[in-house]
Amino acid sequence: MRTAIDRQLQRRRMALLLGYGNQLDNNFYYGVNVKLIYSSSQVLRRALPQSTLVSYNIPDSRWNFGFSILNLGSQLKAITV
Repeated sequence: MRTAIDRQLQRRRMALLLGYGNQLDNNFYYGVNVKLIYSSSQVLRRALPQSTLVSYNIPDSRWNFGFSILNLGSQLKAITV
């Protein structure tokens, strides 16, 4: 049985992800993701980070090289509950 304090401190997290990727050139690819993150406990938080990836493919040698920037963004709102 959970007490009122347990229910009040319960954390809820949710994330929505929207992504897109495409071929830029013969061997170059790129992708972008945008996430909406919602988290609640004692402090309600919302964030909008994004991730970016650039990849280069060498088909003859079966090698791929990539560069990514992850979770670039900021917190949208923080409210103490």
